[in-house]
Amino acid sequence: MQRVKDKKAEGGDERLHIPVRCMMDELANIGVIPNWYSLLATMRKYNISALMALQNIAQLESMYDVDYKTIIGNCATRIFLGSSEKDDLEYFFGSFWAKKQFV
Repeated sequence: MQRVKDKKAEGGDERLHIPVRCMMDELANIGVIPNWYSLLATMRKYNISALMALQNIAQLESMYDVDYKTIIGNCATRIFLGSSEKDDLEYFFGSFWAKKQFV
């Protein structure tokens, strides 16, 4: 991201010519990424995207406290593979049924 900012400061195109895809499996084991909620919200315009894999929403909440909702909100796609956690089931099924999104 710093390189992109440097290019912009020099008056260059801020979009990367080669797309960058960050695939982060077991995100909770990586540790907290500083300003992740902000980076996630702005990196698409630089041709950078992220795939985050977590076991449950509680992992994200424990890492990012109040910013976890912003992080979830900045994710255009959510894939739910199953859970026995009540909060996860309420989040995903409540969200899907309310919007009637079926895949």
